[in-house]
Amino acid sequence: MREKLNLWRLYNSASAYGKSPHEFFPALETDLAKWALDEITLITGRAFENALQEGKDPFKGSEALSSKQYASAPRRKIRKVKSLKEIGIQNGNSPR
Repeated sequence: MREKLNLWRLYNSASAYGKSPHEFFPALETDLAKWALDEITLITGRAFENALQEGKDPFKGSEALSSKQYASAPRRKIRKVKSLKEIGIQNGNSPR
């Protein structure tokens, strides 16, 4: 949700100053990158505006998204061995 809020701020700034969103980021080198930023900013900005005009809260759900907890990946079990012979490796050769 943080990215959408940043795009909403960028949309408002671009609208207020009469600029394209990509003009705030001179480091964007390709026309495709500039176009993509302009498009996603426009789509997000219009979605927020429409939600506000319909009386909906466009920011609803931001707390739910930020508080979501994800489980860690399960830890791999490591078996300790005393010698390489114990797992079938002799004289530096792998088992076949």
